[in-house]
Formats: sequence, C-alpha cells, structure tokens
Amino acid sequence: MRTNLALLAGIVASDGHLERDGKGIKVITTSKSFLDEVILPLMKQATGKTPSVYLSTTCFSGRRKFIAYVYAAHLSRLFV
Repeated sequence: MRTNLALLAGIVASDGHLERDGKGIKVITTSKSFLDEVILPLMKQATGKTPSVYLSTTCFSGRRKFIAYVYAAHLSRLFV
C-alpha cells in the first residue's frame, strides 16, 4: 500500500495537483490507457472511491486531456 501511495503522490506531483480547498486530487493525462490501467486503480485503492473522469480539449496543442478527480481530504493532507 505504501508503494502505491508513493506512486500516486509522484503522479499527482508531476501530472496533477491538490485542490486549493485541500479536499480533492486531480490528475491530468493524454493517455487513456495510463488513465485506465494506472491512475484510476491507484486513486480508487487509496480512497475507496471511484474517481470522476472528465474529457477536455481546451489545451494549446488541441490534444484531448483526461482529468481524473477524487475527493480525498485525508490524502491531500498526507501529500502536503
């Protein structure tokens, strides 16, 4: 479990952020397979909740982005 938390923290640090209110975690990726195979399972395992996924095409490159969000105040405090 600690290894998975460390992996999730690294992904959040490089491709995501903690919400300003300290209650949520977002991760952004252009890879659907990375989202499905790595990010979503790690988020669900760490929180016990199913993350929400949004699709966005509002970036300069025009590539679609997948945004995974999960409410996780306890993890936000742990990652700070």
